[in-house]
Amino acid sequence: MAKKKISALNSLLKSKFETAVKDVHKPLKVIPSGSLILDKIMGVGGYPMGRVTEVYGPYSSGKTTIALQAIRNCQKVYGKVSLFMDFERSFNKGHAEAVGVTLDETCIVLVPDHLEHGESILQEIFEDGDTGSEIGLIVFDSVSAMQPKVIVEGDAESKTMGAQARELARFMSKYSKWVAKYDIATIVLNQERTNIKTSQYEPGPSILSSGGKALQFYNSIKIHLKQISYEDFSWLNPLTGKTEKKKKTSIVRATCMKNKVAEPFQRGDIIMTFGKGVDNGSAIINIAIIEGRVSKSGAMYTFTDISGKEEKIRGKDNVVSWFEERPKELKALEDWFKGTSLERDEEAETHSAMMESGAPVEDDFNVRE
Repeated sequence: MAKKKISALNSLLKSKFETAVKDVHKPLKVIPSGSLILDKIMGVGGYPMGRVTEVYGPYSSGKTTIALQAIRNCQKVYGKVSLFMDFERSFNKGHAEAVGVTLDETCIVLVPDHLEHGESILQEIFEDGDTGSEIGLIVFDSVSAMQPKVIVEGDAESKTMGAQARELARFMSKYSKWVAKYDIATIVLNQERTNIKTSQYEPGPSILSSGGKALQFYNSIKIHLKQISYEDFSWLNPLTGKTEKKKKTSIVRATCMKNKVAEPFQRGDIIMTFGKGVDNGSAIINIAIIEGRVSKSGAMYTFTDISGKEEKIRGKDNVVSWFEERPKELKALEDWFKGTSLERDEEAETHSAMMESGAPVEDDFNVRE
């Protein structure tokens, strides 16, 4: 009797509400981030399609570079169109091409006047099923610049407190359904803001991500980026004739603060080379040293290749070049890395990182800073 009722229920839902029944067996497709570290942190090998991923952090933490590399991989893997919603009006053609983005019809940069303008553009696209299905990735740069019309076109004396949070909540309720329907990956870049307090003893985090709380509920993955150190090199300035220091690489710590598709709170250090993007080779070499696959003594690196021969190379850059010139060796190293486990935050460190970044923390109102 029970089976008959279940069959009748399934028959009813499939005949009248087929679009409302979720296919839970459908495999999750992803767009590789371009960083093996970041792919491992997210747990599924990239940005999930049909979901929203928020990447936030302070300035100069590599948010835009990460987004541009996702566009490059969307072009390379799927050949689909990527939309770059440039609310900040700061898209840099040279930087995009240096990272590897092909600026053709598969990369469209849109510059909406305000949040409602961007919404109307997307609504027009998604109301036409043919155009919506051509898109593979949408990047929003950034939440802080996604201001509603009442703020952008209002006068200086307009009362606009909470206007952005309300409009963003309304927009996300529609947008999340669009991207789920057409299986589109979304990267939302966000910034940090200081939480204004009347007293140092006021509860709650001192730093928040902008845009209100709605975005935190609609995203499936939330990643915090923070530059922790950088390497520089000496160069001769032809204008002054003096030797100066110039940044070469930046080490950015990525922490997965929320994850609805894999295990959260994974953490790893991404190495970015200025003007080129993510340096996977150097990051993997660092982990290989920690795990003992590569031994380091001074500037000398010792490791065993796939044939069992011991190799000794001086200088990290030379080690990275050695692997890049040998695709089989590089593939073996990457396969080894995918089998390792990244560092997972201890409870105290996780709580501290979440409080610092403004992510929601259980019982955070009982914590006084």
